[in-house]
Amino acid sequence: MMADSRLTRGPMHRTFLFMRLAFCAATGVLACGSTAPSAGAFSPACLHYAGYTTGGQCGNPALPKAEVARVTPRWAQHCEDVLALPGSTITADALDKCLTVLEAGGCWAANTPDACVFPSGTLTVGAACNERGVQCQSGACSGPLAQQPCGACLPSVSIGGACDQQQATNVCVAGSSCNATATGAACATLTLGPVGAACSQSSDCVSGLICNPTTLMCAAPPGAGAPCVDPFGCAYPLVCNVNPTTGSSATCQPPGGPGTPCLTDEFCTRPLGCSMTDMTCGVVSWQAAGQPCDGDMIRCLVGACPTTSAPVCPTVVPDGGVCTAGDDAQTCDAGSVCFAGKCALGSSVACQ
Repeated sequence: MMADSRLTRGPMHRTFLFMRLAFCAATGVLACGSTAPSAGAFSPACLHYAGYTTGGQCGNPALPKAEVARVTPRWAQHCEDVLALPGSTITADALDKCLTVLEAGGCWAANTPDACVFPSGTLTVGAACNERGVQCQSGACSGPLAQQPCGACLPSVSIGGACDQQQATNVCVAGSSCNATATGAACATLTLGPVGAACSQSSDCVSGLICNPTTLMCAAPPGAGAPCVDPFGCAYPLVCNVNPTTGSSATCQPPGGPGTPCLTDEFCTRPLGCSMTDMTCGVVSWQAAGQPCDGDMIRCLVGACPTTSAPVCPTVVPDGGVCTAGDDAQTCDAGSVCFAGKCALGSSVACQ
């Protein structure tokens, strides 16, 4: 269902959140529903999800108010569509609780918060599914790129069994991970450490803890002013940043204002963004289709700025319109994908 990030059955690393998080990005169900239904048509959980997706939280871009109003019904309908997928066991209440945890700092965690680890679906191995597998008993769905967002439910492998680390042909059972061995890879029990447990990285610790780089033990994230190493190893919403005046050793700090050093948008006070040109916070300019963009601080409301000599924001193909996958000059609208030559909505993509 969800930019960058967290409706999954197992560990997920923080790097995922640098992508635009959306309900579809985390589950791979990459299509939306109706274009303009009223707010009253949606459950509170799906309206919550739409706000999460558009509000600049946990790696999402902080969109302008007018664009938030335009796309909120799309994301809310998309949420309703995914909750209703055959085989899915995710409930609106469970989704709402997960979003609340993410917004309170759960998206900073190296591993998926418990509230966002949902029960497996009910579809059996080989059943048609919408890519990432909220419908599948194994929790995984995969297929050729040409068939996305559709695929087939993958089989699961028990503890000790040979597994595919790329998760293209199988996945380990819940509570285990696919680890490299002398002869390949095998599923092993996944044990996450509590406070004081030995660790080598934060993903070794239970969600919400970090691996202290000095003691190499699981610990609570440090607070404001504490020395730090991991960009997102501080107590939420603090980030690990250098002193903007002296450039001294990094400490845990609140997101900064214009001119503050940054690594990502999350280092900046919303709705500022982080320029990849000079690595400082600044004002983002949002452009419509056909307007100039640079992919940095001049961004497109829909789609990505093409990497050409004189880039302009891509043409937005309406739902049901003809599209060409991989064409940087065009994009489907928020939440839709180019499926079988047309921009497809969730209600029109029936994987079979």
